[in-house]
Amino acid sequence: MLEEKPQIITLVVFLGGAIGGLARYGLSLVPVMGTWPLMTIFINCLGTAILAALGTYMKGLNEKPAYVQDFVGTGLCGGFTTFGALILESYQYLWSGQLVNLFLLIAASIIFALLSLKVGFWIGKVFVQRRINGEQVANNGK
Repeated sequence: MLEEKPQIITLVVFLGGAIGGLARYGLSLVPVMGTWPLMTIFINCLGTAILAALGTYMKGLNEKPAYVQDFVGTGLCGGFTTFGALILESYQYLWSGQLVNLFLLIAASIIFALLSLKVGFWIGKVFVQRRINGEQVANNGK
């Protein structure tokens, strides 16, 4: 494993954040029917699944590839996900007296994020198994 240097960590987080922010902006251009903030829920759930898959994969292999967690986790997912947008949209519903929408937004965000977490764990385990199986096949051929 490479020794991680703070200057390179800063750079990979910056690059990941830039890519995540651009992806977030790109999805904001997708037309959405109605006024409900479905894209915020989608983006947060996708970011949750990516983080869960990355964490499960790295834990399953008992390693931390140099800079991957910093780039994907802190940078890409940090720039991509929208906790601030969720809070702002919740506040707007609260301020305008739309309490049912407020409750639905928060409940849907939490429920779908938990489901996304489960999906991410599953995806991470699949990638771990594929890597382990690939290494076993490679070792048997030696």
